[in-house]
Amino acid sequence: MNKLIIVKKAIKQCLKLDNNLKYNKLELGYNIHKTGLESINNGTLKNEKMIDFIINDDYFSDNKYASKYYRPLDIVRWLDFYEMTDNFFNVWQNSNIFNIYSFADYDFKCRIIEQVTDIKDFGKLLKLFNYKDKNIFDKQLIQKLREKYINIITTFKVETCRSFVEDISFFIYIIDFQRLYDMDEFIKNSIEKYILYDDLKFEIYLYLITNYNDLS
Repeated sequence: MNKLIIVKKAIKQCLKLDNNLKYNKLELGYNIHKTGLESINNGTLKNEKMIDFIINDDYFSDNKYASKYYRPLDIVRWLDFYEMTDNFFNVWQNSNIFNIYSFADYDFKCRIIEQVTDIKDFGKLLKLFNYKDKNIFDKQLIQKLREKYINIITTFKVETCRSFVEDISFFIYIIDFQRLYDMDEFIKNSIEKYILYDDLKFEIYLYLITNYNDLS
């Protein structure tokens, strides 16, 4: 738990012990909010710590503050893809983050996608969006992810993209799961066109049929 949340809980505990303790609740809440955003922007709060702050901060939990002023979209600049673990993805999925940013749904998703500039992180990017939730994974998002994939596929390197086959197979599976896209067109113009190595394409298709039994 980050220090800001500890301070907030400590004050609440003091209030239980002494109702005469005087402080400006609104001012305190805003100062904690402001300090939290500053800590995120200077890299002190990243990934799990950043999410922990968001879900405990009044300005992220109260709908009357649902605006870009109180909930800046560039907060996702401090997502550290290198440090992302299974624990982080669990925290992220349970954070209700897309509902928190529902006032700027599409822009928020685009900001997240913009953070990835190398195909080695594409699989982690996919994990940030729950493909089973139609409110999150819509046709607009699919198109943005496809554009991102096409724009960064040239960064592929065998030595750095160890999970490439698994990641692209997952991407194909997601597209198929959504039933929102012409799969023949997607395979032809996204996979066949931009993956230049036949052996790599073979590995992807083999992984697909081996690991996803519910393909259409």
